[in-house]
Amino acid sequence: MAGEFPISNAGIAAAFDAITRETQAKGFPEGTAHRLAVILDELCSNMIRHDDTLSDQDSFALAVDRDGDRVLLTISDPGQPFDPFQHSHAEVPEIGGHGISLVKGLSCKVEYTHNDGRNRVRVWVEPTD
Repeated sequence: MAGEFPISNAGIAAAFDAITRETQAKGFPEGTAHRLAVILDELCSNMIRHDDTLSDQDSFALAVDRDGDRVLLTISDPGQPFDPFQHSHAEVPEIGGHGISLVKGLSCKVEYTHNDGRNRVRVWVEPTD
């Protein structure tokens, strides 16, 4: 488990550091932390931008675990139920709207659930140098 972080840019920055520590502690290659940081940034930026029920007084939970040979990144938040993987995203070149496609491209599996008042996104990533 990496911990709880404020839903803010400062919280995301602290979570980046936690990802680096967790991947190193679990023996994953350095490039894995960079991939997870991009995924975290995309998912949390969407959380901050699109859920007006959340504030920097709320926090998101982050966990980095080993699942066989893969890394499992889990992010949960107390926001409104929203499955980012079930909505259409921009298909034409424009600024923004491609974050979820990027997350899917960097991962080998994604999953969304909403339980006990929390959104939970799980993303599996192949370790990379």
